[in-house]
Amino acid sequence: MTTVQTSHGPDGMLVERLFKVRPGEGAKVLAFVLLAALLQSGIAIGITAADALFIANVGVAGLPAVYMLVPVMMLVYVPLTSWMLGRFGVHRVLQVALLVLASGAGVFFIVFSGADLGNGSSPAPYYAAKLFATLWYIALYSLFWNFADSFFDLQDAKRIFALFSAGSAVGSIVGGALVATSTSAEGLRGLYLIWSAVALLTLPLVSVIMVRFRRLEEWMPEIELGFGEQWAATRSAFRESPFVRYLMLALVISLVLTTVVEYQYLGIFSRDRSEVELAALIGGLYALANVFNLAITLFVFSRLVLRVGVSNVALIQPVIYIVAFLLLLLQGGMPAAVF
Repeated sequence: MTTVQTSHGPDGMLVERLFKVRPGEGAKVLAFVLLAALLQSGIAIGITAADALFIANVGVAGLPAVYMLVPVMMLVYVPLTSWMLGRFGVHRVLQVALLVLASGAGVFFIVFSGADLGNGSSPAPYYAAKLFATLWYIALYSLFWNFADSFFDLQDAKRIFALFSAGSAVGSIVGGALVATSTSAEGLRGLYLIWSAVALLTLPLVSVIMVRFRRLEEWMPEIELGFGEQWAATRSAFRESPFVRYLMLALVISLVLTTVVEYQYLGIFSRDRSEVELAALIGGLYALANVFNLAITLFVFSRLVLRVGVSNVALIQPVIYIVAFLLLLLQGGMPAAVF
């Protein structure tokens, strides 16, 4: 294990007090903040580019098919990932995922760059790109937090996981800004090559973290379950745990609400806009929203949780959804979509 020395001068002590970073863990925390930023910058590029290409070339009428296919995709992804995590460990699964992501993004760059996909051609590549981006949005989010959990315990999480969310926000700002500044259809398609490069650049960082910092799981036995056993364990958890059932119900409701809102605002955004104009709008809003997220995550969220409690903070999301639906219902224009 490498011992990391940090500055204990006035500036170093101020940073430690402000962000609750303990002496000696600064390099470790910084590595995970950078990892979160890299992963999320790629996701921001993929999600916003896929949305712009899909809406401009397929239209919002194609979104319901995507929404129905995503749960089917998850039925395969969840047990497969659970089996791989138990069999190979989260760090190896993350490395393989980054390689697959880089390869897939490279393939989409070739497909979108090598032919004229407009003018009534098959919408299949756009459906595939939309599903691909959605899959990796979910997969990389879950893999990152599983990876972080293997290096930080619960007490650490309460102190510093907000910093990792801040890193994700910074990555989203960078990725959204890159999409927003695309000035041509060729440049928009070329963002898939950038996404592939970002995934490949993230691989060495994962390796550095594995070599330099000690994992908590080194002291825990790894339990390997077969693919069928993962399915059985999942079914058992639903049957035996009311908490799991209620949590999944809340997640499903949130997903349905988010899907409805996305369908509505993308429909408003798509009116009389080309794919490049859509990319500039969606990417710019993605970046601006995460400027807000960055400020909230760093300076408000942890203090709000400590002051009013997790349960009360959890009520913020449904209140915001109520406001969003009211605006879409009563105003129904660009301001409501932007909100």
